[in-house]
Order: sequence, then C-alpha cells, then structure tokens
Amino acid sequence: MLKDFFTKAPKYARNEFMRSFAWELLYGDFDEDDEQCQRFQDFLEWRITKAQLNSTSVEKNSDLQYFSWIFASGELCEEWALHKLVDTLKLLGTVDDPGDSLLERFKELAQALPQQTLHCLELLAESDQRNHWFARYKSNDYRDIFQITLASEHQEVQKATQEFISRLIARNLGSYRDLL
Repeated sequence: MLKDFFTKAPKYARNEFMRSFAWELLYGDFDEDDEQCQRFQDFLEWRITKAQLNSTSVEKNSDLQYFSWIFASGELCEEWALHKLVDTLKLLGTVDDPGDSLLERFKELAQALPQQTLHCLELLAESDQRNHWFARYKSNDYRDIFQITLASEHQEVQKATQEFISRLIARNLGSYRDLL
C-alpha cells in the first residue's frame, strides 16, 4: 500500500508522510520491534532505490530529505542507515537538518564507522548548503568528530581526516588548523 501511495501521491503528501514517519522515529515513543524495523528498512530501501532509478528531479524526491531524521534516530541498523544516508546525500546533495541530532549521531558512530562518517561529512561539504552545515556554531561538533577519527588506529582514516580538514580550511569552512 505504501508503494502505491508513493507512486501516486502528490509531492506535499509524500513529504508530509515521510516527515511524520521520521519525526516519530526521532522524537516519538518508538517501540523497537525487529520485524517492524525490518519492514521500515525494506520500505526505505525501496524508496531510495526508486529515487535513484528515477533521479530526474531532486524536487520529485524531496521526501527523502527527512532520511537524516531517520538516520539520526538510531532506531535502524547503524551500518545500513549510514550507507543509505550516503545514497540520499548523493541523490539530493543535502538533507534536512534535524537540529543537533545528525551531528550527535555522527559523533556516536565516528569511532565504529569512521570512514563512512567522514564520507557523509565530505558530501555535506560539497552541497549547496555547505555554509549552513559548517556554520561556526557547529564547529565544536565537527572538532569532536575529527578528534575521534584522527585517533583512529587506521592510518588511512587519519590521513583522510587530515586531508578533509585541509579542504575545509582552504574553503573557509572552519578553523581546525590546530588539529593538523
């Protein structure tokens, strides 16, 4: 039934459904059930794949901007959700900013999944909204993430972090020189 809805419903209805769905995961009283989580993941997998196949318009797929809320909720499989966030960022260029929740989630995952976390940040830095994403008031959050990834036992993660920080500094998207 959801697939029919997303195939036929107007953009505002799809956006409202996805926003409500994402809000419930992020802020609501979600009762985690393995079967329900798998159904959510299956639906989201279908929705993102459908958007990738029909990527004619970012506007047509604007309901996916709320995937950042779903990711930030931490309710679904971490690695899967991070991978799908990358897919969504590649498709849309940016996502909706759920306050500090997205950066807080990146901080939580930076130790376990540093390369994927850095990749998401790199995609945000390439977006049209990079000045919003890397606004000065968020710099402490990024600093925390960078300190985690710079302390990684993997040299390739350390090197990727240093290169990313250098690119941010060169583009005037932060003051992180002391971390290098």
